[in-house]
Amino acid sequence: MHDALNFYGERIAGVLSPKSMNDVNVVTKGLVLYRQGMVTRLNIDNELIHGVVQDVMKVDVTLDLTFPSNSSCSCPAIDLCRHQLAVFFAAYSKHASVSDWVDAWKHKDDALYGLRKSLESGPVFKESKEAQRVRPDHSYDSWRAFFANVAREELNLPPYFMMGTHRIASSYQRAIQRSEPENRQWVPLYRSMAYLHGIRFLFDQDSESLDHFRKEMLQQSVHELYLALSDEMSRFETSIRPFDSEEFIGAFLKETQDLLYVDSFVFYRWEIYGLIWSASLSSKEERATERERLEKVISTLPEAEAELGRMMMVHLLMLEREDEEALLHIHALGPAACFYLTFMLEEMNANKQHTRMIPFVEFYTKNIKAYLLHYQSQEYKRTNYLYNALQIIRPFSSATKRFDLLERMLPIVLRIVIFCYHCILRSFLGLGFQLSI
Repeated sequence: MHDALNFYGERIAGVLSPKSMNDVNVVTKGLVLYRQGMVTRLNIDNELIHGVVQDVMKVDVTLDLTFPSNSSCSCPAIDLCRHQLAVFFAAYSKHASVSDWVDAWKHKDDALYGLRKSLESGPVFKESKEAQRVRPDHSYDSWRAFFANVAREELNLPPYFMMGTHRIASSYQRAIQRSEPENRQWVPLYRSMAYLHGIRFLFDQDSESLDHFRKEMLQQSVHELYLALSDEMSRFETSIRPFDSEEFIGAFLKETQDLLYVDSFVFYRWEIYGLIWSASLSSKEERATERERLEKVISTLPEAEAELGRMMMVHLLMLEREDEEALLHIHALGPAACFYLTFMLEEMNANKQHTRMIPFVEFYTKNIKAYLLHYQSQEYKRTNYLYNALQIIRPFSSATKRFDLLERMLPIVLRIVIFCYHCILRSFLGLGFQLSI
């Protein structure tokens, strides 16, 4: 199956051109769908791969690994579409790195890149490459110290603009990959731990004194390492767990405790916590201990950290299917919880957990107006947010026949849209009347 996937990947890489904006858009959108977890019901059957992709509309995809041109998708697209790419990435991630495939495709027309890759894998350079490879000792403390040194060398933001400095996250990933363990079973865990350390190092560099360029570079680098971490965690969850890895995994879980005490990047801190504290990586006993820890610290935290701590608690409770207790924490947060609920409901919707969604959607539709008024000050962000919310509520309402919850949202949508047009009219025509939402 690995060879068949590689063959399919080579064929579609040959068809798609990184110089074509249409092809770049197809690959990018397929990558987004895969990384957002929109591929479900993935079934790998010999030379065929079947999957369902939850896009604006749900589509069915079949990939023919032997004859890629026979692959099909139920969407209207005639040629290779983003849904086929998303299913391919979901299957490919179980055997290799999706990021590596995308990187190789981007540079396929670069003769120097191809030559360098060819030389690096050739026998002439193999011995010298291994000699230059530095691997830390096989212990968690050695790994941690090594990650810190590599982060200091590769992830420091430059004091001024220089060409190429925006790829510091890629440089860090390459340095980590050069040092990874010889036993391939350890590689996904090793990379995941390294990328978490890299992200935390970047978090520490955030400051109000950063200029626009370095702020953008920081955000881009955090996002790049977050996507790489997501890929490796997916690989780890579907691969054989290395023998005697409990000490490393336990230490990895403890590293997430500091995510509470960062001033910015709230979305990434919460998403990373959910990635690592998964049902496949942590045991029931470890999650129970973590809940006890969170219960003790939440009451001592400032408001912003306490909010994130409660949502971390919600994540752990949802893993145990203790939805009623999770709802108590959500109610305690009030409208602020709507920010996190959007992502939670999106995932539950993609997994067809519609009945389970009902009490959460009831809270969501009751509090979304207050959330928009107090936490989203810009009209275009409100409109954007409502559009994404409707993409969740509409299929949920159809599946559960709870159209009353959709009807509850529609007046809010209309008021926001009318208010946006009102602001445009005032801006361009200088109208003096006022309109309140």
